[in-house]
Amino acid sequence: MDVQWLEQAAKEASKVLPHAAARAQLQKIVERLGSSTTGRWPEDLDIRSLYSYRGLYELRQKGGAIGKIAVRVFFGVIGRTVYILGVTKKQSEKGTEWIYQKCALRLARVSASLSQSGKR
Repeated sequence: MDVQWLEQAAKEASKVLPHAAARAQLQKIVERLGSSTTGRWPEDLDIRSLYSYRGLYELRQKGGAIGKIAVRVFFGVIGRTVYILGVTKKQSEKGTEWIYQKCALRLARVSASLSQSGKR
């Protein structure tokens, strides 16, 4: 599978992880999402399906070059492509519902865009 970052998600990652080493480690972890050929995620990654938001997943990561920050990467899969939709840290003052809604909307926009272009 391919892995594509939405521009907004890349900007969020830069804000959450200001150090290049931390962003590089997160990038390596995210790239592993694309290594699945069986439809199963790597077992050592903490990935959860957000059942209330069809097609939306959450990758939880902490430690290593990322440090003590608990990073959440939200993504969806359309066809053979993993779309990185958003990045936040667990300590966000707004809770999590807002990011779920925002990423679900981004996923719907990507899906609609692909349907219109005939690439889906």
